[in-house]
Amino acid sequence: MIINQIIGGFFMMALFEQQGGTYQKKGDYFIPCVVTKKKKEVHIGVWANRHRQYLKQFHRVRYYNLLT
Repeated sequence: MIINQIIGGFFMMALFEQQGGTYQKKGDYFIPCVVTKKKKEVHIGVWANRHRQYLKQFHRVRYYNLLT
């Protein structure tokens, strides 16, 4: 379904629609159907892992703030 906006008597499609995006109706709202790419796992190395463990043991608040 294409959602159009009327501006000065002209119909304009949103950029999302021009790139092939679609919407799904949920109740009274149209929600865009968006798919994200999967994140690949990253190897952090020995020293980064030790730093992570240090933060987890001695600076728990800072560690959990970095996770969010």
